[in-house]
Amino acid sequence: MHLNILIFVFIQFIWSVKGNLPAPYYPIDDIAVNCGSIGNSSALDGREWTGDVGTEFSLSRKQAGNSISSRAVHTLLSGDPVPYLTARASHSTFFYTFKLQPGPKFIRLHFNPASYIGFEKSTDFFNVQAGPYKLLHNFSASITARSLGVISFSKEFCVSVEETRELTLMISPSRTNAYAFVNGIEIISMPSGLYYTPEGEQGADVVAPHKYKYYVDNTTALETVYRLNMGGSSVSPIEDTGMFRRWSKDSDYMLEKKTNSQVYHATSMIKYTNIPTYSAPLKVYQTSWSTKSSYIKKSTTFTWKLPVDLGFRYLVRLHFCQHELPDSKRAKKGHGEFGILVNNQIAETNADVTKWGGGYGVAVYKDYVTTIRGDKMDGKTDLSIVIFSKSGLIEGKLNGLEVFKLSNPDDSLAGSNPEFHPHSSLGWMPRLPAFGSLNSIATKLIILFTLLNIIVYIQRWFWEEKLGKKRVPSQSSLSSSDDACRCFSLAEINSATCNFDKALVIGMGGFAKVYKGVIDDGTKTVAVKRMSSRSQEGSLEFWMEIQMIWRLRHNHLVSLVGYCDDGIEMILVYEYMPHGTLAEHLFKQSPDDSRDFTPLTWDQRLKICIGAARGLDYLHTGTHHGVIHRDVKTSNILLDENFVGKISDFGLSKVENTSQLLAKSYVSTNIKGTVGYLDPDYFLSRKLSRKSDVYAFGVVLFEVLCGRPAVDPGLEEDQRSLAIWARQSIREGKLEQIIDPHLRGEISPHCLKVFVELAEKCLENQPKKRPTMAKIISGLEFALEQQERTDWFLPEEPAYASTLSVSSSPRSEQSTSNGSKKSLKPRRLKSWRWDLLWNAAKTAKMDSFVSISSSKTYEDYCRRFLLSEIHSATNDFDENLIVGTGDFSIVYKGYIDYGSRAVIMKRFKKFMLENWSKKTDFPSEFSKEIEMLCQLRHPNLVSLIGYCYHRSEMILVYEYVVNGSLRDHLYGSQNSDPLNWKQRLQICIDAAQGLDFLQTGGVKTVLHRDVNPGNILLDEKLVAKVSDYGLSKVGPLYAVSDNLTNVLGNCLGYLDPECMFANGTTPTEKSDVYSFGLVLLEVLCGRKLEDHMLQRDQVFLRSWVKSNIAKGSILKIIDPSLKGKIAPACLKEFIKIAERCLADQSTERPSMSEVVKGLKLAAQEQESAKSNYGSFSLKM
Repeated sequence: MHLNILIFVFIQFIWSVKGNLPAPYYPIDDIAVNCGSIGNSSALDGREWTGDVGTEFSLSRKQAGNSISSRAVHTLLSGDPVPYLTARASHSTFFYTFKLQPGPKFIRLHFNPASYIGFEKSTDFFNVQAGPYKLLHNFSASITARSLGVISFSKEFCVSVEETRELTLMISPSRTNAYAFVNGIEIISMPSGLYYTPEGEQGADVVAPHKYKYYVDNTTALETVYRLNMGGSSVSPIEDTGMFRRWSKDSDYMLEKKTNSQVYHATSMIKYTNIPTYSAPLKVYQTSWSTKSSYIKKSTTFTWKLPVDLGFRYLVRLHFCQHELPDSKRAKKGHGEFGILVNNQIAETNADVTKWGGGYGVAVYKDYVTTIRGDKMDGKTDLSIVIFSKSGLIEGKLNGLEVFKLSNPDDSLAGSNPEFHPHSSLGWMPRLPAFGSLNSIATKLIILFTLLNIIVYIQRWFWEEKLGKKRVPSQSSLSSSDDACRCFSLAEINSATCNFDKALVIGMGGFAKVYKGVIDDGTKTVAVKRMSSRSQEGSLEFWMEIQMIWRLRHNHLVSLVGYCDDGIEMILVYEYMPHGTLAEHLFKQSPDDSRDFTPLTWDQRLKICIGAARGLDYLHTGTHHGVIHRDVKTSNILLDENFVGKISDFGLSKVENTSQLLAKSYVSTNIKGTVGYLDPDYFLSRKLSRKSDVYAFGVVLFEVLCGRPAVDPGLEEDQRSLAIWARQSIREGKLEQIIDPHLRGEISPHCLKVFVELAEKCLENQPKKRPTMAKIISGLEFALEQQERTDWFLPEEPAYASTLSVSSSPRSEQSTSNGSKKSLKPRRLKSWRWDLLWNAAKTAKMDSFVSISSSKTYEDYCRRFLLSEIHSATNDFDENLIVGTGDFSIVYKGYIDYGSRAVIMKRFKKFMLENWSKKTDFPSEFSKEIEMLCQLRHPNLVSLIGYCYHRSEMILVYEYVVNGSLRDHLYGSQNSDPLNWKQRLQICIDAAQGLDFLQTGGVKTVLHRDVNPGNILLDEKLVAKVSDYGLSKVGPLYAVSDNLTNVLGNCLGYLDPECMFANGTTPTEKSDVYSFGLVLLEVLCGRKLEDHMLQRDQVFLRSWVKSNIAKGSILKIIDPSLKGKIAPACLKEFIKIAERCLADQSTERPSMSEVVKGLKLAAQEQESAKSNYGSFSLKM
């Protein structure tokens, strides 16, 4: 390291002799690991690399796993051999842990995909994870190198290390029989504001029809895609400004002919007056492209085409330095302006570098964010950068270019491997010696045999397809699933099931037995499904079930833990469902069944049906390709420890072909399923559709109601088929005769009516007349509401669980005594309009879900949740999860992404939906407002994660802020110490910045209208975030009634008096300023706005403060915990800004931008004051 620093300082000295050089950046963390190497190695540029064997970076046995150090075999390196001669490689996971200082870091991974002993070169497919960020997934260094036409290469990333001060790099193979490797790792510190948005700034300009800012915060990971020196040669890492960045030449990406352009070399001094000196090296700002004088036209363009991954946002940084030209070449006034296109969209129309920099020779850069739409697995497309001028360019404008990929909301930067075409690899293949005449015959024979093999293979493939002998998918086809699907050895399975002990059998099917087992040293109970045959059909079902389940994750689907396929056995391992199947709790499976049988209550049955319906709805609509289960029945609905219903057994499932579904809504297939549940239309036409599952689910509903199986051979012929018998009984008015005797007197008449009508709709002969699973969920939820209505009977007090289970029902499953309920006397059901359940008859525009813009730009920002996901996330709107209520909404804490992420869910009340539904243009207005909210991204705003719009529900999903509200910390029941003055001051600054962004940072002004301490939330670092600025406060949808309180907000004490008492005055930005002034008083005084427990002259905070200021007794109003701790100058400035905010006339109030400046000035006064000062008296 010492040699590295000496060489770097020496080079800086030599350059400084040549001219004025900017001061370099000295990174706090400067780590260079030569993987697989022993001791230290020096690169050709003088940098010192440390090996990971016998050094401070040596891997422990746990870290190294089964990895080995290996040396590249027969590698042909054209450049520096360090760190590319050795590697750490493994067929299993290994990881490095680095102890670092907090802050943003460069991570550079170096790869030389050569041959390594014990590893096959073409099987390098692996993942790289840095902390929570997925940097690479299923990445192949060999494919990437061949695509780039290089032997070795590096990939650079930027991540922020938090106060834990540790960064773990996990490297693991992504396929069976694949291996992972890395040759070198660099970890370099960078300045905090280099690429991440500096504190106090709004962020980069988003290149879009509607301009707004994008804040790149430290939770975002970046990947360096391009770093180019325009017109110049490459800039080596040692020539960078201290961070060892490599700047490549741009000529390979420029479209303009070189005969028309030339390199412009600047000779004047470069000044770093507007940007830090480490932003880019001098060499970058000294060269650019210019147009040859003989080719100057009325308009000139320079265009760069840069291949990038689809499906990501990109930060584009353009470096400029306008040099002063000789008088003979100096452009006329205004002719120095030019335009910029990024991703074929206008970023600037009249750019002028001299205006940006304030003169000639000043280095500047501009940041833009653009979205490359598409599926990230579909490869790459071109990102275009265009500099154009209508007056003709004499001297080039663009000096440097950096492009960074931004991580998606799932913290992933991983794209797909580049496409590699055989013809592009000719440069990699060794040239074959020319054959003489003696070898030509052999060559022709080889070609002939090859052609014959191809013909035979094609014929074999044709006949297999013709005869229907489809190949069984291989294990390799599951390569992308390895992360989520565990492969068990047969020895592990034998141990888990006690060698398949018959006493552990818990189920049997047509192709399999199911055993109860334990894995992971007895800590986890699982269900082990052992296929009974290696037949073609059994193998197909086995692999189909794996292919189905490993990519399906939902609270109401049974999860696949792993599988075993050792050539003899076909075994699937599932999560264990302790309460077995739904069928086992409805009726005895056989006359010989001697087990204890406790019937389920009606409340339990309803909730199980709702859970199963949600699982099926997810299969039908929640996946990229819809999945048809094809074997829905009560024995395939399993119950967990809380009697939550989950769909299982996907062996017969069918994935819908999306291209086919564009023209038709079914899949043609052979008939498979279970007698009694088969859709008659499917049986006759062989046209399988989602409605086939709906039919089977209708049979399930009648099994639940009647407590008998779908087919019972022991009954009379007209009663054997449940579907036929139940519908016939209903038509004859004998509904009471088919109800399970255990449920008599337990079902509400309204609930029964809804449930039976729904089941009948599912069994319609024509599939088009059957409801979707989404409507079935709504119907069952409505039936549950009818069951729980207080006018039916008074239920027992709900008993809630002490811990949260994401999918379990919040209510007690114990039924009340029959004596506490009204007797049930069902009557024959009359004709009943089904669509009235969802109030959907009024307008065709109100579909089950309203989608916002089809553009993926907004989809990336904002997620659309299914109503079933919301129910799962909030435990069916468990009252224990309510964290706030208001006039218009109820706020719940919820858990999404399989319980891994806490969120806040704002559920609007029914009267809001009713008022909104009266507006004919509501869907379009809702879409516009969601798009507006999606664009509001700022570190001092609570971010909108997504939304759910259903006919019966309107829900917004926000990030969860862990430290509650400012109100809680000022005078709530917090157990923590009171906030100190420095914390309070910073919270006020944060909140003011959030409100300022709402008013000035978006496409249009957003009024909050309800600013109060309860809507200022604090995160884990006590950073304030403004909340509750959401739906109904942006646009015309907010005006739901003529009531002033409803229009202006739900906290009357914070309302602008000018709006309350002046007729016709509508709220403005200054209304929010007034409310914020009251918040400032609460922060200073540590008391509520209105407290009737105090003396009469102290009840109202504003008048009490005003009175004390007039009397010069300001110390009386200060929170006792703050007395003697506020600098006089700070207090004076703070009260001054609060008084201005509370001016009676809105014209006399400051803007939020001025409030921010005033509060920052107060903070400066506090910092600059002496630490020791006593009490004081200040007249205002």
